[in-house]
Amino acid sequence: SLANEAANNDDVISISADRLYNLAKSYDKNERILAAKLLRSLINDANIFVLLELLRDPNDEVRHQAIITSRKVNRNETWTLLLELLNNKTFTYEAASALVTAGKEALPVLDNSFYRSGQTQGVMLKIINIMDEIGGQEAHNLLWQKVDFPDRKIVRQILLSFGKKKHTA
Repeated sequence: SLANEAANNDDVISISADRLYNLAKSYDKNERILAAKLLRSLINDANIFVLLELLRDPNDEVRHQAIITSRKVNRNETWTLLLELLNNKTFTYEAASALVTAGKEALPVLDNSFYRSGQTQGVMLKIINIMDEIGGQEAHNLLWQKVDFPDRKIVRQILLSFGKKKHTA
């Protein structure tokens, strides 16, 4: 369809805020997918909430497109929801990839999430891997601060990341 062609085209297209919101609220998943794709070129402070809603969409295809959009637009408002998706088997790798793309600006959010009460070991390990992928001195320092963490599996993962990169403490 013409709308899908437009969404896949990198040319800037114009759509009213109301129309975008109506697409995102549609019962038709294809219209919600279109809204997620359109946001890649139309995202702004006034419509970021639309992307946040699409990241929570019950339909996996819609959420998949919203994660891709999150990775492409790199807005810090999405990072908390992407962190929640690390615990979702379907979306864990996509969410991790989007957080790695966010880069060092996301490190404080990742660090806070690591220490969040009730955080699962699996998500903690993913956060360590994301920090390791982001790299740099700040990531190294944040990982080093966790080296005395009471969970041996977590500490082993941190030490492996240091060994792989041949970090010096």
